[in-house]
Amino acid sequence: MLTLKTHTGSVSIIGGASDEISIDVNVRGRDKDVKDFEVTAEQSGDQIDVSGSLQTQGAWIWYLPDLRVSYEVRVPRECGLRVHTSGGYITVQNVKGVLKGGTSEGDISISQCDGDINLETFTGSLKADSCVGTIGMRTSCGGINFTAITGDVDVSTSAGDVRILDVEGKLRAWTAGGNMIVKMRGSNKGVHVESSGGDIELVLPPSVAGNIDAEAVAGLVNCSLPGHLVGKIGENELDAKINGGGDPIFAHTVGGNVHLLVSD
Repeated sequence: MLTLKTHTGSVSIIGGASDEISIDVNVRGRDKDVKDFEVTAEQSGDQIDVSGSLQTQGAWIWYLPDLRVSYEVRVPRECGLRVHTSGGYITVQNVKGVLKGGTSEGDISISQCDGDINLETFTGSLKADSCVGTIGMRTSCGGINFTAITGDVDVSTSAGDVRILDVEGKLRAWTAGGNMIVKMRGSNKGVHVESSGGDIELVLPPSVAGNIDAEAVAGLVNCSLPGHLVGKIGENELDAKINGGGDPIFAHTVGGNVHLLVSD
């Protein structure tokens, strides 16, 4: 397990065939700030702890706009990670194992990762591509873009559009202020998509079975799914079973329309 905590800095992590961990740290800025920024590393068995901090007592890192820190990390393909930075992006590629952490300000991007993933940013976008496992990611201000995911997904943003394509698993997605496009594959394991202020486009396989609960408070619900629908069907709501019913398919928006579409 590698734990990396830094007061500031962007972090890029790549997994590979080597069984060693290497970390390159680049610190730029005024000479005084560079000298005051200290990086330490300690190892106890399989646990490695890396810390980056400003040593000047009472200094606030956000008052040092000229200080630039970046971490380039290479780890074995199978490696647990805990990553925390108070300012900077986080990217992780080709890693299998527990992946937890976050940033106060910056984008988070993961690709070809496999495991229990839980990441968050206060301000920044979220991106995931070609990942397997259980994924939970949150942002207070930023868009969400996921593609080719196998496993359960739970994501949310307080301000941003959501685009989730080619997902097989249980899905929960929420945005307080944006549009949403979601495309599922495989059998229905449960879908919950919700927007407080945008359109929802939910694309499902032709043979999907489930209990549909769709509502557009200030808009319309449009359904072009093939199959037999049994239940309540109205202009702005749909409460019905499709193809005999099954796990829930929930799609609600307050300030937009809901479109239930069939995939090619």
